[in-house]
Amino acid sequence: MRRFPTAITLLAAILALLAATQLESTRSGFSVSVANSINNAGSASQFTCQGAESANSGALEQYPLTEPTGSSLANDASGLGNTGTYHGSMVSDTSSAVACPRDAFGAYVLDGSTSFVSTPIAVSDPTTFSLETWFKTSTTTGGLLMGFGNAQSGLSGAYDRHVYMDDAGHLYFGVYPGRVVVIESPKSYNDGAWHQVVATFSSAGMYLYVDGALVASNAAVTTAQNYSGWWRLGYDNLNGWTNKPSDRFFKGEMRFASVYSQALSASQVSVDFTAGSSTTVKESESSSCPSTFVHQPGLATGYSLSDPTGSASAVDLSGTGNGGAYQGSMVSDTSGAQPCPNDTAGALVLNGSSTYVSTANVVNNPTTFTLETWFKTTTSSGGLLMGFGNAQTGTSGEYDRHVYMDNSGHLIFGVYPGYTATIQSPGTYNDGGWHQVVATFSSAGMNLYADGALVASDPTVTTAQNYSGWWRLGYDNLNGWPGTPSSFYFSGEMRFATVYSTAFTLTQVRSTYLAGLP
Repeated sequence: MRRFPTAITLLAAILALLAATQLESTRSGFSVSVANSINNAGSASQFTCQGAESANSGALEQYPLTEPTGSSLANDASGLGNTGTYHGSMVSDTSSAVACPRDAFGAYVLDGSTSFVSTPIAVSDPTTFSLETWFKTSTTTGGLLMGFGNAQSGLSGAYDRHVYMDDAGHLYFGVYPGRVVVIESPKSYNDGAWHQVVATFSSAGMYLYVDGALVASNAAVTTAQNYSGWWRLGYDNLNGWTNKPSDRFFKGEMRFASVYSQALSASQVSVDFTAGSSTTVKESESSSCPSTFVHQPGLATGYSLSDPTGSASAVDLSGTGNGGAYQGSMVSDTSGAQPCPNDTAGALVLNGSSTYVSTANVVNNPTTFTLETWFKTTTSSGGLLMGFGNAQTGTSGEYDRHVYMDNSGHLIFGVYPGYTATIQSPGTYNDGGWHQVVATFSSAGMNLYADGALVASDPTVTTAQNYSGWWRLGYDNLNGWPGTPSSFYFSGEMRFATVYSTAFTLTQVRSTYLAGLP
């Protein structure tokens, strides 16, 4: 952006070359055991769907849907005793690979004509909730996966707060605040593979996630129809809804369906997806951040930011000779828990007034790139984490391709194709915990990830301002950008900042996130 004249998988976190040794660690209250002598990893509770979903607060009903064929009751794992009832044909598939492979037993087969589950407890006007399930289907007649209706069984007369599939396989999440409001997945999911779907609703709006990633949202819709009803699985009324499927009954398989009284965060959705993934861990991978990051294609610049206090230079891990220079006060924090626990040394402390890092190599008009770093802050004055500017030090006159934080703690990713084009995280990250942020830009558009999950995207923006410049960490110009923070200097800590000449996939983002988990 120009201003004139004064503008200034699973378990990559703990995979290691351990050869028949066993690592015990703890994260968020869970004990994890990993043995890596047979080219895969075993896992404890948070890497089972039962464990991951039980760890989410606010569970109202949690149905594993793993009962044997012919069962009449669906066990509720929430601890609240809300046992569900199987209707119609009840068959369990134990013959093939299922979602949540570390959880025992089979998956519920819905026949598309009689099978569904009703719940026992009527709920009055739920205004904050999450719906989550795993499903597999090749149907071309759509159907309801999860929803809310004013009839416990049969067809409801009032019905919304539902996730359904159209005939083409797109997923919809809909509520009815006096009118039909839906958000829709761009892709289809009737491909015969297992998928996770999560829908959340709260004062922050509507969010639809598939396979751990945000695929649609509408922050403007925060109310639904006011009535009492029951949560339903696999069947209910869909008359009048956008792209109403040919059949109300869902035909396919389902496993681990949960209803929560809270809106799951993007990080919780990502953890639950990882728990249900069938990904194996290979010995060739490493739990160290440098090894994981260096093995991603296109690494142009990579700093561990773990140099000792007083260092003048930031060692570049990329092999391209793009060493960095510490500007201002350079202090390393070696006192507390950090990301990348298998990597020694400390984290860079940015003092919010003079500390930043400038890079050595000038770059001409990067059009495809990924920015990634770990950070920790409690700042209320925002600042730049990573960005591109036409000045190697000081304040740039042209500046975009940056990730910055506003005063409230939202993360914003922006480029300048003749105007300020930004995407922003719904949540805030100035909570004093360590977080990963990744921004990607390419012909596929802009994507912003936090803690391994996609939190914002815009596929329509594919160009940025054409100029030559340097990548910068911790400080540069932010004049004129939406949510301009009080300070351009970031106050907090930072570790493992990397720039790639490729756009990361979601799989790569998750891999580097898990590698850095404390």
